[in-house]
Formats: sequence, C-alpha cells, structure tokens
Amino acid sequence: MSPLGCRTLRWREVRWGVVLLVAGVVLTGCAVAPPVQEMSNARQAISAARAAGAARLAPAKIMAAERWLEDAEYALREKDYERAYKSARRARKRAIMALDIAQRGKSRSKNSGGSGRFP
Repeated sequence: MSPLGCRTLRWREVRWGVVLLVAGVVLTGCAVAPPVQEMSNARQAISAARAAGAARLAPAKIMAAERWLEDAEYALREKDYERAYKSARRARKRAIMALDIAQRGKSRSKNSGGSGRFP
C-alpha cells in the first residue's frame, strides 16, 4: 500500500475517533443536566396531593413521596443528577397515587352524605 493510502486510512480512523468523541461528549452533556422540571413536577404533585387531603386519606403514600423528594434534593446538591431525576420521578408517582386516593376518599364521603361517619 502506498504511503498516501496509509495516511488516508489513518485520517479516516482519526476522523471516526473524533466523531465518536464528540458524540460521547454531547450525549454525556445531555445526561448530566440537573432535572429541574422533574423536581418541579414532584413538588407540584405533592402540593396538590396535600391540598386534596392526602395527609389524612393516604398518609403512607404522601410520606413516601416526600421522602423520595428529599432524596432527589440531596442527590441534586451532590450533583448526582441521574439519581435526582429518578427520585423526583418516584416522588411524583407516589404523590399522584396519594392524590388519587384522596380524591376517591372525598368522593366516597360526598356520596355517603358528606359526614364520613357511620350512623
């Protein structure tokens, strides 16, 4: 093979190496962004669940949501954004469950006369 052929082959290898390096940096850059929206979604879901009475009607779920949010906040301070993202998503999911339970509980109490007490 001629020296020119070797240089061309090496240039192609270098070029692919650069392309892969840039792609890796771009993908890593996307993965390390703080999960701001997920944190906000979790806080809003917890707030809505609390407003609906989840503390009384679904205490275990709302407490779990708050613990997951605390974990997400800790992970965010530690710059462990993947963990913060996952914990915030779990917090939101638990809060939505608590909200659903609270709303169903309120609906039942309205259908049974609103007092929520037995005769």
